[in-house]
Amino acid sequence: MSLFGNRRRKATKKRQTRSGAAPLLGLLAVMAISLAASPLRAGFEEGWEAYQRGDFMTAVSEWKQLAMAGDARAQFNLGVLFDQGKGVPLNQITAVHWWRKAAEGGFASAQHNLANSLIAGDGVAQDYGAAIDWLKQASNLGLSRSKYTLGKMYAYGLGVEADKTQSMRWIVEAAEAGNLAAQYNAAKMYRDGDGVAQNYTEAVKWYRLAANAGYSKAQAGLAKRYAAGEGVEKNLVQALMWTTLAANQGLGRAITTREDLLTTMSVDDIAAADGLVKDWTAPAD
Repeated sequence: MSLFGNRRRKATKKRQTRSGAAPLLGLLAVMAISLAASPLRAGFEEGWEAYQRGDFMTAVSEWKQLAMAGDARAQFNLGVLFDQGKGVPLNQITAVHWWRKAAEGGFASAQHNLANSLIAGDGVAQDYGAAIDWLKQASNLGLSRSKYTLGKMYAYGLGVEADKTQSMRWIVEAAEAGNLAAQYNAAKMYRDGDGVAQNYTEAVKWYRLAANAGYSKAQAGLAKRYAAGEGVEKNLVQALMWTTLAANQGLGRAITTREDLLTTMSVDDIAAADGLVKDWTAPAD
């Protein structure tokens, strides 16, 4: 388990190259592959179809052949199966072995998983410095979650000298790429003046982006800004709306904030906030 989030990912069908990484499309990123028929493509497709229907043993069989032939996607996916114990006994050491192979082949998601394994000491000896190297490689390929993790490493001084400016740089890059955790953390850093000049307006911007995507912590943070009038005009109706949305996801501090607001607001304002909650549309998965 990563210090900065769950590194376990589902297998992927997308291609990645040294020149860039395809954007994530949820946990199962899907990208069109070459139409040219080949035994390698057929084997990967058969493994992918088996994986999707839950036939993990067949997926292992198909992907292992490709992995041993040097296919980075198959190596990454085989590592995922060993990491999750699907079709094979759970074995973190073997998972790391295949992720390292794919990482050395320039596969960004494998570089990220290998880095997180090195951070946690999961299947490999803990090595923050090596993790930094792999995170930088994945970040340079455009992987937003690696940029976010790299920002947190700079914040805590793990494998590098603590540097709030560098932390902010990488977290903002990840936020700009749409990473919700990074957007939430960028908001907090602007709120607190942590690695950047304090700016409540910028904080609200980042809170709102993640809140609109359904990120409960950002919704709670945005509610607090509305309640205090920081970076936005004070509006208790909006505050109650956003904290209710977060509370509905089970966030403890949002539940407390909601209870506090309910004791101070008028019946009409509470009704208005309830109406906004009902009209709010959750983002599609």
